[in-house]
Amino acid sequence: MKNTIYPCLLDVLPSEIIIQILASLDYRQLLRCRSICQHLNRVIATESVLQYTIEVAMDCVVPHQKDKTAAYADHLSKLRGLRKGWRTLNWKSKTSIRVQGSCNSYELVDGYFVKVDIHGNILVLELPSATGEGRTICNENLSMIPGDFALDPTQDVIIFLKPDDRQQSSPNRMASVHVRTISTREIHPLAARPIISFDVTQSSVWGNSFYRVLTQLAGDVFAVFISTGAERSRLLIWNWMKGNLIFDSNVHALPEQTFSFSFIDSRSFIATSLRDSGSIHIFSFEDLSSENGPTHVAALLMPELNEYAAVHQFSTHCEPLFGEASTKSFSTLKGSRLHVMTIQYVTVRHFVRTDYTLFIHNQVFLNYMEDYKRGRPTKAPVVPWSEWGRENTRFLDQTTQYSWLRLRLLLLQLLFLADWNTFRYVQGQRVVCPSQDGCVQVLDFNFHPSQLQQFIFRRGTTQNVWTAPTILAANDIFKSDVKSTLPYFISRRRLTEDYDAYMIDQERILGLKVENTQGDETISQIDVFSF
Repeated sequence: MKNTIYPCLLDVLPSEIIIQILASLDYRQLLRCRSICQHLNRVIATESVLQYTIEVAMDCVVPHQKDKTAAYADHLSKLRGLRKGWRTLNWKSKTSIRVQGSCNSYELVDGYFVKVDIHGNILVLELPSATGEGRTICNENLSMIPGDFALDPTQDVIIFLKPDDRQQSSPNRMASVHVRTISTREIHPLAARPIISFDVTQSSVWGNSFYRVLTQLAGDVFAVFISTGAERSRLLIWNWMKGNLIFDSNVHALPEQTFSFSFIDSRSFIATSLRDSGSIHIFSFEDLSSENGPTHVAALLMPELNEYAAVHQFSTHCEPLFGEASTKSFSTLKGSRLHVMTIQYVTVRHFVRTDYTLFIHNQVFLNYMEDYKRGRPTKAPVVPWSEWGRENTRFLDQTTQYSWLRLRLLLLQLLFLADWNTFRYVQGQRVVCPSQDGCVQVLDFNFHPSQLQQFIFRRGTTQNVWTAPTILAANDIFKSDVKSTLPYFISRRRLTEDYDAYMIDQERILGLKVENTQGDETISQIDVFSF
């Protein structure tokens, strides 16, 4: 009996139908299809819509929503151009912008640079890109002097934190949050309460001054994190669209010696603690009706310290969460946002302070959230460093890897009310920082050793891949060796000019120049390097 040979279905179906079927698959399914046969591999490799699905996932971004009718080939070309530009630090254009006035606080988000000075004047710049010119949206007085602010261009919202003008020694000092639009600086139409007021907790050391303050937006919620010195910090979270207070740590306490805070999504956050050897606590406030406050999901312990060592500072910094996908560029997937944590240890025996930096993806924290939702344990697990830190982080000694000194000194001088962690030196999985030899360098944690052949190397740029473990040897600080293995790629490029600090967004590096005018440090020029 002869074997019957049936024609391959792929040879019979029109290519348009095959492409339409494949377009309904996600990137994992498309990659599996490429290994089935040469015909499918060829179709997927040559069709822009299919390749775009794969490469958007590879870069861990959300497709930008500006022009849904544009050809996928155009979107794919832009995505590849940005990837190549960042890996080689080969920007397409440079634009210099002169800036005037003092600086109280400033921010860079999704192509918008916003600066507020000590007199309440606000400057909003829509920055130039590689394909378009920038413009000044406003340069005006707010009729108030904010201490800090946060913005989300995808929702046209900016919130200003304003302490009242009463003396800091007053026992009844208040502060207020003003919810406005970026475009007009008027009351935001979706804000249930355009002005939200709260009392400032008195500190025995600092009174009711803001020793450190951080304001963050995450979709329909925003938070104000206040430290009044060595005593306990305070965190308040509101839903700005409904106007209700969701959480106040004066009612439901945070862990002892909480130092810093960051949203991991719009219904959960992390808080760092200085207690013992340091720890990172994950909280969920998804159940807004709970009378017990946020749920303590997990506590991740930092490496164990020696008897005479202590954690002095433990700050965390991350790209802000958008309420919607960006219309200007590619937004970062929620789990791929990188947290950069600066930890300062002090050795009591020698009174020496040493800075370290910890890099960790947001997905690590979200995984604990997912485990909690599946099992909902009655008690938060306490996870030692050996179980969570080694494979998920890169822990670096700042003195040997790169220098943040100039950046941090600048911030401490400029942001007398705002937490220096609001400075935008991390975007997505990239971190920009100065080097000790005057280069600008970008650390990219969207790297897998199997992708090495996809990387492009360029003359004039120093590029290195770090896949070997970092081992911080046991010393006066750490009781035993500390190992971390999260891989990353680093690009360095020497510039013809010196900058006092750098900022970063999806498509740009900003080089900031600072002038000293009558003893005041002010930003005088911004150089925009566009990819």
